[in-house]
Amino acid sequence: MSYWLTVHWPPLQEWAKPPMGVYLADGRQEAGRDLRPGDLIFIYQTKTGKRRKDAKLYRLGRQGIVFLVRATTGIEELSEEEPEIFKDGTTRWWKWQAKTSLEEYGFCPRQVVCQVLGYDLNYNFRGFGKQRSGLAPLEKTKFDSLYRRFRRAF
Repeated sequence: MSYWLTVHWPPLQEWAKPPMGVYLADGRQEAGRDLRPGDLIFIYQTKTGKRRKDAKLYRLGRQGIVFLVRATTGIEELSEEEPEIFKDGTTRWWKWQAKTSLEEYGFCPRQVVCQVLGYDLNYNFRGFGKQRSGLAPLEKTKFDSLYRRFRRAF
């Protein structure tokens, strides 16, 4: 089993079901090549994300790890997805996904995540991970340290 951290932008609106999975933009799928079913993944939620062209409502994210999920698939290509268009005219095609199941809710704030991972305490997790994909493996010792703090929230 391996351990990972993936970064999600905050939701555009209140969730009926929280989005839990690993989503990679086209061209960045290599970052998830080693992700396997059974792997544990922390989902970190940023304060903001890119503004979609068609979105009316924006929410601020929690700036920390909000979920622990388990991969139920490896990275797979999603054939039915369309590219997202953002207000700045750029596009991103979230063409690759690993499905997951919820293990636990919790919270670990950004500053603690930065400290454990050895980042500057002001780091905002934009451009995080291999290929700036939003996904990176975690060493078991770092996972364990984050998990202890994540569990303290509840």
